Amino acid sequence: MHSFFIDASSIEAYRVTLPDHVAYQITRVLRLSPGALINVLDGYGWEYTVQLDQVSVSLATGEVKEKR
Repeated sequence: MHSFFIDASSIEAYRVTLPDHVAYQITRVLRLSPGALINVLDGYGWEYTVQLDQVSVSLATGEVKEKR
């Protein structure tokens, strides 16, 4: 599973909005699509398992499935 470091402000309740540079990497480099699972690290010691639900070159969002 791929992991990404993002700013904690991108995580609101159970929704994650990934920055545009991460969205680009997800779509163009890794070629992930909606339904894929990724790990997100917030810099405060929390790791989230996120299921992508919207993926484009400029925007990727997902739902938090697990927080550890």
